[in-house]
Amino acid sequence: MVNRRRPDALHRRLEHAVARVGGELTACRLCRGIEFAELRDFARLPRVSSDCRPWPAGGRLVVCRACGMPQSAIDSEGRAELAAIYRDYSLNAPWGGREVAVRADPRGAMERRSAGLMRRLATEVRLPARGQALDIGCGTGAMLAAFGEHRGGWRLHGHDLDTRNARLLAALPGFAMLHTGAISAVPGRFDLVTLSHSLEHMLDPRAVLADIVGRLAPRGRLFVQVPDWHANPWDLVVADHVAHFDAVTLPELMASAGFACRIVAAWAPRELSALAVKAGRADPPALDP
Repeated sequence: MVNRRRPDALHRRLEHAVARVGGELTACRLCRGIEFAELRDFARLPRVSSDCRPWPAGGRLVVCRACGMPQSAIDSEGRAELAAIYRDYSLNAPWGGREVAVRADPRGAMERRSAGLMRRLATEVRLPARGQALDIGCGTGAMLAAFGEHRGGWRLHGHDLDTRNARLLAALPGFAMLHTGAISAVPGRFDLVTLSHSLEHMLDPRAVLADIVGRLAPRGRLFVQVPDWHANPWDLVVADHVAHFDAVTLPELMASAGFACRIVAAWAPRELSALAVKAGRADPPALDP
C-alpha cells in the first residue's frame, strides 16, 4: 500500500492496484522503490511549463508506494517533451525578463525572490568575506546576482544546460565561469552551492546531490529551494517538474545523498528552503571569517 505518513487527496485518488511503471522510471527518485500507484486521470489535465507557457495535457504522475513521493514517469516521449520546453525556455519572460517579486512576510514589502532568499541566508549563516559559490541551474544569474549583493568578494560560478545566457552572466560583478556538462567534472571546491528551483527538474536528483558532495569544500554548505507541493498542489501539473517535494521527502533525499539538513523551512510562500552540510561534519561557525 501507499505510505500513509502523508494522507491527502492525491493519495486517496490513486488506483488501488500495484503498478510497475514502464518507460525509464525503473526506481523511485527518492527511495529506489520499484512499485508505484498511478493517478489514472492525470493525463487529461491541462499543464503549464515552469516558465509559464500553457502546455498540452499529457504525462504520467505516479506515487512511490514505499515512500509516498509524487513524481513523473518519463519515457522517450517525455524526454522529447522536456527537450521542447528547454529549447525555448525563458523563465522570467512573463515579467519582462525581471525576476518575480514575492512577499515572504504578509506584513513585509515585495522583493525579488532570490534577493529575499539570499538576505535570509545571510542572517542564518555567517559567511566569510571571500569564497567560491556555485549556482546549479543558474539561468540568467538571479541567485548569483542576489548573493553577490551580500558578498561582493566572492567568486561566482554558474552551471546550466547550455551557454545561452553566458553574456548576461559574464556581466555580473564577481562572475568567474559558466560550467556545462557533468557536475562531477566542474573543477575546484565551493564554499556554497545553491540550487534554486532546479532540483525538481532533475531526472535523478539523488545522483545530482551526490555529485555536489564532491564539489563542496570541507566547510561548505548546500542551499536548496524547491516548490512545496503540499502547499502548492499546482506544482503537480508543471510539465517539466519531474520530482515533487515536501518537508519530509526533501530532507530524506538530501540525507540519502550524503547531506545533513540544518534548516528546512518556508522562506518563500509555498516553497521549501533547505540548508545542509556534508553528513558527519560538525556544525561550524564553519564559514566564519
